[in-house]
Amino acid sequence: MEAENIVIISPVEGIFIRALSRQIREEGMEPVYVGLNHNYLYEIRNKVRIYILYLSDNSHILTACISFLKEEIQSPDKEVLVIGSNPEIVNIDNSFPDFKGYSRFEKTVSSKDLLSFINRTIKSLDEGREKRDDKKSILIVDDDPAYARTVREWLKNDYLVNMVTGGMQAIRFLLKTKVDLILLDYEMPAANGANVMEMLKEDPDTKDIPVVFLTGVGDKESVMKVIGLKPEGYILKSATKYEIVNWIKEFFDRRNKRHLNT
Repeated sequence: MEAENIVIISPVEGIFIRALSRQIREEGMEPVYVGLNHNYLYEIRNKVRIYILYLSDNSHILTACISFLKEEIQSPDKEVLVIGSNPEIVNIDNSFPDFKGYSRFEKTVSSKDLLSFINRTIKSLDEGREKRDDKKSILIVDDDPAYARTVREWLKNDYLVNMVTGGMQAIRFLLKTKVDLILLDYEMPAANGANVMEMLKEDPDTKDIPVVFLTGVGDKESVMKVIGLKPEGYILKSATKYEIVNWIKEFFDRRNKRHLNT
């Protein structure tokens, strides 16, 4: 089997983690123990297929790592496993109610069962990737994760959709991952939509990615500010599922026609 990057996140690299890492290597895969270094997680995210979060009693120290995993779990090419006692998992669910979609295992799980699950998961991820190869890819950048997840749900059947919740996260993501369209929130703290678009246009690797602004305000003055930045267009956040899905379909149809005519 081709080596796969599997990341193990935990406050302490104990006996269980060391034994699990050794057994994963024996299966021909490549585990990486990162502790709680969430900055390093961002650096290696494009190489990772599976994240294993091994819980401890101190769930509050996992906040930064779980914020990262909440982004990664949205990717159809990634899987997040959480290993913990029942009280520890309940504590995580209560402390981070929007951290959903992970696969959970008790600490009593056998290494054989865990490795079997990992192998099945990698096979499933590979099969899913093959089916998605011909789909257009979209990145949603919005500091409102609930809205971003909603739009992702609307689009995920027809496109490869990733989401991040901040401008600098978007820059880091795009420097390593190519997309066909960016849906960019115009009103964000720190690096707002205008700042992010300016940074993208200054970089040769990202300057040609089409940007469509998402905006919550539709008055004439606000719209003129958005249009003045020369995006491919803008979509009001009040738009319905049908309006957003149809807008994006027509956008790609127009680009395909232009490509065929050149």
